Amino acid sequence: MRKILIGIDWGGTFIKLGIFNFKGDILGKYRLSSQEFSQPSRFFKYLKKKLQNILKKRGLSLSRVKGMGIGVPGVINTKEGFIYYLPNIKGWENFPFKVVFEKEFGLPLALDNDANLFALAELKQGEMKGVKNAVLFTLGTGLGSGLVLGGEVFRAKTSSFEAGHFPVDFKGRKCGCGSKGCIETFLGSSYIVKKARRILRKKISSPKELYCLALENNPQALEIWRDFGYKLGVFSAGLINLLNLELIVLSGGIAKASRFFMKSLKEAIQERTMPPFLKGVKVKKSKLADTAGILGAYEFIKERLSRDSFR
Repeated sequence: MRKILIGIDWGGTFIKLGIFNFKGDILGKYRLSSQEFSQPSRFFKYLKKKLQNILKKRGLSLSRVKGMGIGVPGVINTKEGFIYYLPNIKGWENFPFKVVFEKEFGLPLALDNDANLFALAELKQGEMKGVKNAVLFTLGTGLGSGLVLGGEVFRAKTSSFEAGHFPVDFKGRKCGCGSKGCIETFLGSSYIVKKARRILRKKISSPKELYCLALENNPQALEIWRDFGYKLGVFSAGLINLLNLELIVLSGGIAKASRFFMKSLKEAIQERTMPPFLKGVKVKKSKLADTAGILGAYEFIKERLSRDSFR
């Protein structure tokens, strides 16, 4: 009986779930509302029920699952599978996720920051192949980031490289992490929506609506995206100066609007990066699209299972 692996990308709005065989073929992709997973008290039973139903429709069962990889949008301890907190999803502070998960599912779990897994997917199958130093931005509810140094995903004690919570404004607006003036408060979806409502004087509810207005050549929408790109570019220049990066990869839902902000992003990098660090730096949009998170989760659990089998 052939075993399968599950990869989950837990975002602020949706949870994406992928079923894989050990060769890496995607057997199925699914999307669930994150709202149903907001409270730990019901998360595990709800996920188990949903997964069982999905597998049943494919003629499979949980007994076929060898392990699960999950990427979460927050600060965690990868080794212990412990969530410190999720800035944009409340109720998960200091939570022993791995312990509770393995008790409920009876399966091995590999837990990591979601942007780390996006970066892992890019290293294995995407734009970061063969690159030594790079950063990946997940542009969506917040500003996620995965760092690659020396050709490997960087993981510190808390696993995640939280570039989105780098403070850039001494007296800035409050961020979901509890601090103030983080770069995420200038580049997250809620900021984009609020700015669009103020400038356009329309009831904009998502960056997608702003994208549609830009497609219609609305000058105000185009300027908002241009400004977004410039801010992201200035911040990127700082990271290039700090880490001598070769490549920046854009991923996440907002990256779909990159046609409207890529030019200003590159201009800002050109203007604000120190000349010795600028040579050869590239900015690319991920080609893995909506599958990057689940692919990274698959790669991570496969890597963990392979490593543990040789202990």
